[in-house]
Amino acid sequence: MPTVASTAAVPGNSAPPTAGLPRASGATDLPARLWRRLPHTPCAAGRARRAVEDFLRDRGGDALGDAAHLIVSELVANAVRHGQPPVDLTLTWMDGRTHRSRLRVEVLDRGTSGLSGLGAGFGDGWAEGGRGLMLVEACSDRWGAFADAGLCVWAEIVGPDTDG
Repeated sequence: MPTVASTAAVPGNSAPPTAGLPRASGATDLPARLWRRLPHTPCAAGRARRAVEDFLRDRGGDALGDAAHLIVSELVANAVRHGQPPVDLTLTWMDGRTHRSRLRVEVLDRGTSGLSGLGAGFGDGWAEGGRGLMLVEACSDRWGAFADAGLCVWAEIVGPDTDG
């Protein structure tokens, strides 16, 4: 049965400051982090997917696109369905020292009631819902959640080896 890969209480803000953020390496000077406040409505997942698509395309991270789209769709849909507004999306691009880039997706809402149920299982095979976090686990290399001014669920995807 899948469980939360990691949980930690980490201080943070709903809107990260831009000063001192890591920058994407290479010829461009693109910010390595994107933050968006999403509406607490069903259209939020579509807006989040478009943000991921633009963010990855600008960094050459298209190989991560399918997994990133699925992960952000599930996390944002859960935040809208089970959380409290507002919903914040943070994407962080990390250029790896081992020739592998990594994308971290974080979705923060102001509810905390879902934290205790994240590691408790994912429903039965006939339930209408309950499989979204199984998909997040299957499509990510690591994922977890923490409570900090709400519930933040995150996932990381490691890109293909770019050496050689």
